[in-house]
Amino acid sequence: EFQTNQLIKLISNDIIELENSLEINKNLSPKNIEKILKNLQIANNDFKRGTLDFITYIELDIQEYQMIDAILENQRQIADSFANLSIKIGEFILPK
Repeated sequence: EFQTNQLIKLISNDIIELENSLEINKNLSPKNIEKILKNLQIANNDFKRGTLDFITYIELDIQEYQMIDAILENQRQIADSFANLSIKIGEFILPK
């Protein structure tokens, strides 16, 4: 009974973790990566033309790549949470 209760708590924690990651995904959607890359291309072109100074260009570059990193990290977290949950319930079903 103790092990069953412990497993239920672990499953509940995994569900909460997955739900949190999916909520974060609303703001950090992988769909945003394409937009970020377009912004970086525009900034790159502006820098080459001399209409964007070096410091602003570097700050924008860092900020945009940090956003991409956050998006990818959240996707990893979703996969990790889903995998942990699947293992604990003993079933692996691909999410929709």
